[in-house]
Amino acid sequence: MKVSAIFLIVVFGTASSAWGQGGHQGWQADWEKSKAERELAEENRERGEYLEAFRGYCRAMIILMNAVQQQRAKEEMFKPLWDTPERRAE
Repeated sequence: MKVSAIFLIVVFGTASSAWGQGGHQGWQADWEKSKAERELAEENRERGEYLEAFRGYCRAMIILMNAVQQQRAKEEMFKPLWDTPERRAE
């Protein structure tokens, strides 16, 4: 697989957006590990090792996406309509 510098710019932009959003929304993620992966990816990108940089960005994003999944699990609960106070009164 060949990864271009332009592709990495797009991936990094998407990843940066996720890191910013996660920080503002208070995601419970392993931020230090994600930051370490991101920094390693940036070092690889600067050396021209684009495939390794892509892998590093992906590892950093997986950490954040796991936090998103955990947050969704907390927020999205099944709330049946037949078990609402209004329905019980009927």
